[in-house]
Amino acid sequence: MSKFLHYFAMMIILLGGIALLVLSVIWFIQGILLMGIGMLIMGLVALSNYFLHVQSMKMKDENRG
Repeated sequence: MSKFLHYFAMMIILLGGIALLVLSVIWFIQGILLMGIGMLIMGLVALSNYFLHVQSMKMKDENRG
């Protein structure tokens, strides 16, 4: 896979995680707690996957060099 596609996919995951966190805040403000909690969990999982992937890529680069 080319680097452009990889960075594009990573950008989509990052923006999606942030969007889910924003949506969870909106659901909480509207008083729909169950949906807000679900959105919060999905957003945190997406962001944690993003940052874990970034860390693993950094470790791979350090091991190559």
